[in-house]
Amino acid sequence: MQSRATSEVRWIGLKQYPANMALLWIFIFVVRTNGFYLSFLRPETQAVLLAAALGYTICLAVLTTPKELPESKAYVAMAAAAAFLRQAGSHIRILPTAPGAPAPRITAQGKSAILFMLVKAFYLPVMLNSMFSNYFDARSYLMAGPGAGASTTSTTFFSRSGSPHFC
Repeated sequence: MQSRATSEVRWIGLKQYPANMALLWIFIFVVRTNGFYLSFLRPETQAVLLAAALGYTICLAVLTTPKELPESKAYVAMAAAAAFLRQAGSHIRILPTAPGAPAPRITAQGKSAILFMLVKAFYLPVMLNSMFSNYFDARSYLMAGPGAGASTTSTTFFSRSGSPHFC
């Protein structure tokens, strides 16, 4: 029979899993349907993001075990957003009768988690795209010279003429 503490820890892990998956798949949906991302991201980047999301979904489902788990940023961000929306709804309802009512607030931990998720959601695709672009540019640059880049030296990359020359 499971102890109460083990059962409680498993519940925390299971409670965080839907929050992690919801934010992850919302992010994947936005990246795969938003015009900015569709026009900007390479197909390789799209494929890696989708594969990483699938892998994370499967691995996280398997690895949600009864052990001490810290609260995930996704869970904290969603809890903070939900609490803010609840407070905002209450604030709007009571505003006509109590104009001096305090405005809804988000905790410092919630703000940090939301900012973390937004920054990660923007920069992860950009950095992956940059990596793939640099890789394919370097590969095509090295393959363009005689000997398929075998005789390339550092002067190729640092020439003043702006065009590659091979020594």
